[in-house]
Amino acid sequence: MTTPIVRPARSTSPLRYAGQLCALAVWAAAAITLTAPVLTAPAFAQANGDMLRHVIRPGDTLSELSQRFLQRPSEWPRIATLNRIADPRRLPVGETLLIPVEMLKKPSRPVSASVAGIQGRVMVTTGGDPAPARMNQTLGEGALIETGPNAHLRLVLTDGSAVAVPSNTRIRIDRLRADGDTGALDRIFTLLQGRVESRVSPVGRGGGYSVRTPVSVSAVRGTDFRSAYDETEGKARTEVLEGGVAVDAGGASNVVAPGYGAVVSAAGLVVRPLPPAPYLASGGAPVTGEDALFDVVPVEGAAAYRLRLVGDTSARDVLLEAETSASQARFSLGDLPDGFHVVAISTVSGDGLESARSVYDILRVRNVLRDLSAVPTPGGWTFTWSSDGTATPRYTFVLSRRGESEPLVATSGLTDGAASVPALRRGSYEWRVRSSRTVLGQLVDVWSPVQTLTVP
Repeated sequence: MTTPIVRPARSTSPLRYAGQLCALAVWAAAAITLTAPVLTAPAFAQANGDMLRHVIRPGDTLSELSQRFLQRPSEWPRIATLNRIADPRRLPVGETLLIPVEMLKKPSRPVSASVAGIQGRVMVTTGGDPAPARMNQTLGEGALIETGPNAHLRLVLTDGSAVAVPSNTRIRIDRLRADGDTGALDRIFTLLQGRVESRVSPVGRGGGYSVRTPVSVSAVRGTDFRSAYDETEGKARTEVLEGGVAVDAGGASNVVAPGYGAVVSAAGLVVRPLPPAPYLASGGAPVTGEDALFDVVPVEGAAAYRLRLVGDTSARDVLLEAETSASQARFSLGDLPDGFHVVAISTVSGDGLESARSVYDILRVRNVLRDLSAVPTPGGWTFTWSSDGTATPRYTFVLSRRGESEPLVATSGLTDGAASVPALRRGSYEWRVRSSRTVLGQLVDVWSPVQTLTVP
């Protein structure tokens, strides 16, 4: 019998995976050609005389700008009066906002983010031509990140916050500064296409974190959330896993709680529960077939399911990402190498919201039995079979009369794919073979389908 493998979903065992990551990166890599246009860095506020002049960008609100620039953010009505602003949530994009210098915080200083993980070909533009991203590369304001199919980048900020950029995404760092008074970080990312995942450390006074799209702003002060934008649909999504996220879209706003998501489109802002997380039908049992197949237990209302092969159970470094329709509910990872792998799966609803992820620590052991046959020989019968797999197999052969539970023959420890028995009496028989392979100290058994034999 197969020994069950039970792993805690949130434990981390980096040493066990280290030997596999290089091979998996080669196995999962895909060539990427990025043809998106190069975007220029944003225009930042500049001081002029006794006023700071800020060019209003899409998504700017007076509340956010006051938090960013003013010593006392509660004095925003003075800014509204000075600039003749009737609606502090609807600022005229492209016009200049005037802020008296005496109201400003101490000058902030630029900081940088560090590239902590790369999968596939990721391009970064930092004021010139796009170039491949590099491990430990530092990125600052104005950097444009572009990932292609099956590519991924992870950034780490100086306060421990992490930003994961999945495949097929374009995102720009518009602001990355430390407050001149407190040192708290103020960060603004503009998501132009695709998805981004943010794990934000608590934000101190003078700091902030927001993800903008052309139609929405999601601002937090410490949380775990995901953002997405589809430029074809003109639709943005925010999914909250921990904490709370303030979502602002064209004057409509809402604080989205954990387990909920916000969808912003031309129809407005709608908040809905995230779909339920899915489960693997196998329950995380070893994957033994010729193809590494993962069947998903259907979730009511699902439109699709998303699978990630990740480096460890923290699910930070993504090696491969795939999506399948709800009607298919199956993933095939082909000839996945033997060993331990971490798989994270999620549900995608009809409006594009993604659930929390179910994380599985799975053992892959290719162990396939085929070509089973029974041939009469002088004085008896010879039973043969073959099998595929990387580890050395041991076989068990079992033969019994049809309808009887006690076997006539049960031979274990076979190594050459064959078993012989003396002559059999007339009647009907059933036989099968078990293949046992050990990978990374785990014994995995696979039984063949029951074979029938009729002796005339």
